[in-house]
Amino acid sequence: MPTRCQIGFFETMPSDEKMIEELRKSIKPTAVALIYRHSDGYPDNVMPDLDCYLAKCQRNNDPCYAAAWFVHFLIDRAMRNARNWAKLGNRKADAHNYLGHGIDNEYHSDIQYFYAVAGGKVKAFALCNGWNRFNP
Repeated sequence: MPTRCQIGFFETMPSDEKMIEELRKSIKPTAVALIYRHSDGYPDNVMPDLDCYLAKCQRNNDPCYAAAWFVHFLIDRAMRNARNWAKLGNRKADAHNYLGHGIDNEYHSDIQYFYAVAGGKVKAFALCNGWNRFNP
């Protein structure tokens, strides 16, 4: 089963307690933008993407802009990977049919990790005996 996660972009970084409460109760997100990742949501896969992107992002203080460009970053990478897969004869060569990411307006009940992004910083949370702050 894929390891699903969500990445939330915030105006200001929520406290650990506030974020955990939102995740536990699945209340309306305070994130300005939510991105869903269908698989490979482990910190070893997500943190390098976020770190690489945030190092290049010029407007980390604008969560709408940062989230939009992060989606662009992910799609661009998916398209490059699709071209490489096509060269190898892989069935998933068409990235238009499988990006593995989406845009959300609520918390999913089946995610294992959540990443909060604000001002160029990232906090990771893991679902393990309830939601807890996780330091990758």
